[in-house]
Amino acid sequence: NLSQTELQVDIREIVDSVGSTLKFLNLSETGCTGDIKIMAMAPKLEHINLSKTRIGGDISVFSKNTPNMQYLELSFSGVRGYVDELVHCTGLMYINLSQTRCMGDKKKLTAALPDCKSIILPGS
Repeated sequence: NLSQTELQVDIREIVDSVGSTLKFLNLSETGCTGDIKIMAMAPKLEHINLSKTRIGGDISVFSKNTPNMQYLELSFSGVRGYVDELVHCTGLMYINLSQTRCMGDKKKLTAALPDCKSIILPGS
């Protein structure tokens, strides 16, 4: 948990060093940068919070590469993509994509993820 620190590194440096075993990553409110495509190297990831960072990239990386994902907090970051990509992440219990460049149909996501307790999308 490195949230609310002055940490200013590329997310690749963190994931490259512990990716294969990484389950929990909280970099919220840091100066971290990079592309979330590196998350393909963290297949055991269950909880990720990259809110209020300069990290960007397409959320489709989570649909095939992080089958155990339960918590996805990417608000106020530079991520983009279609939320439909997340329908395959059946373990998700929480999604926050507010203030991102993501788009899509919340109803479709809600129907595909009945166990997800909270889905917050841009404009909702």
